[in-house]
Amino acid sequence: MKNFAILLALFLLAGFSVAQEKGTVTIEKGISSNGAVAMNAVVNGQKKQLQCNEGSSDCKLLKAGDYVIMILPPNHGMYDCKNVDIYANGADPSKDDKLGEYCLNER
Repeated sequence: MKNFAILLALFLLAGFSVAQEKGTVTIEKGISSNGAVAMNAVVNGQKKQLQCNEGSSDCKLLKAGDYVIMILPPNHGMYDCKNVDIYANGADPSKDDKLGEYCLNER
């Protein structure tokens, strides 16, 4: 029973430490239209698009520039896609507030 409890604890810890991928994102340009925000971006060297629903409290049209991106694990976040949180350049995601939450799509 003791071994089971230890294995269970290790399994739960592994589940909580599902890797969030931290990287850099450069917002190139964005638009707000028909209740949606879309921004062209370069994420870790790849062209992507960030999208969100304009009515959401975590949806903001960001200015062109560099930011920190946290790619969330599957099934985390508000959208049915790969969700990401965006932070100010130089921010520490473990301490600082996110600027917004977006759906990460291929461009």
